[in-house]
Amino acid sequence: MSQKANEYDKYITAFNAFAFDKKWKPLTTHRITMPTWIPKDGTVTPREKWEPEMRQKAEVAFNAMGNTNDTLFIRAAPIQPRPGVVESIPATGKEEFVNTVLGLADTMLGPDPASPPIYEHGLCEPDGCMMVQKFIDATASAVMGGGYHDAEGNV
Repeated sequence: MSQKANEYDKYITAFNAFAFDKKWKPLTTHRITMPTWIPKDGTVTPREKWEPEMRQKAEVAFNAMGNTNDTLFIRAAPIQPRPGVVESIPATGKEEFVNTVLGLADTMLGPDPASPPIYEHGLCEPDGCMMVQKFIDATASAVMGGGYHDAEGNV
């Protein structure tokens, strides 16, 4: 499982165990997994073989997010961080969302562009996943640890 997905699971477990103040609710998130049947023998599985499964997973994820016309953020969650190779991408509407998921899957299930490849099997990120959340147009990003005070003195 990817580092992002693993840490999200840990947070949800801690949140549900009341380890955090319940006012800091986690974002609604849906995970899209890669097909587990993809062979890891160095060959690339043709898109027509995995696309129906990934299209169905994308549609399930879109519907799980409320079948919305809001912009959704498809967060690539590779096993090995791959800046510039496996990007996280916003998408608006079902058609753009599904096509974006398929495009990311094509990269993740395709040949590794690194030279030499990171993994012995030579594929980019077949064991990673994608995490879907509503897009937040933020000007900054930060993490606030539990028990610390914000600028107004709130815990």
